[in-house]
Amino acid sequence: MTAGCGAGSFCAEDTTLRSEMAVWLLRSREGGDYSPPNATGLIFTDVTPMTYAADFIEELANRGITEGSPECSGAPGPPYATYCPDDATSRAQMARMVLLGTEAPGYDPPACLMPDARTFTDVPWDDPFCKYIEEAASRDLVFGSRSCSTVPGPPFATYCPDDPVSRSEMSVHLVDAFNTLDECGNPTSPVPPTGACRLPNGTCSSLTPLECLFYGEGVYEGDGVACLPCGLADGIFCDDFEFGNDAAWSASVP
Repeated sequence: MTAGCGAGSFCAEDTTLRSEMAVWLLRSREGGDYSPPNATGLIFTDVTPMTYAADFIEELANRGITEGSPECSGAPGPPYATYCPDDATSRAQMARMVLLGTEAPGYDPPACLMPDARTFTDVPWDDPFCKYIEEAASRDLVFGSRSCSTVPGPPFATYCPDDPVSRSEMSVHLVDAFNTLDECGNPTSPVPPTGACRLPNGTCSSLTPLECLFYGEGVYEGDGVACLPCGLADGIFCDDFEFGNDAAWSASVP
């Protein structure tokens, strides 16, 4: 996903630039060889086709993962006319982009409820990033921090949303978000691959044997979790049958 920062170094404690974030996020989701369409230079005024990572930045915008940033320009919004590619990625921005990167376009997390049903004391319920931080934290995609406070922990009661994210921290969050293991111990992704069926949450458990044969392993629920092969939920384990054996799937369902 990254070639480091030069001379065989990773520069773990350096901040993650917003331009770097675009590359890391999309390649974590789509694979290390992923290349987005060529940039047009028409989405953000500070991102031309010659800007580093312009293709990735515009693809983030096209997928609704970023609305740009006003931090380097004071541009009104959202959406903002600037992306600020050379700015450091804040912990608040990181939570929003990582969460939206694991979801289908159009996803909107639950709103933060007033007055005080929050995980972190420094993220007000009416902060525009609150719902993204809270939802990402509920999925263990992000964690609290004491870098802006003296609170004991972990877990920490503060999130420090305005702090920049280091390259080492970003690596951890992206691995947590995109590199999980399925019930068989195989690497998988919480993001359905292109062309996979996406069904409402809870649908997996109601698939009939015929639907199971039809969908096979290519069906995902709305939250991005792969449906288990039919029968696994009834105590049938991965090594009890051969993957791709439709007769075994069918036989494992009453």
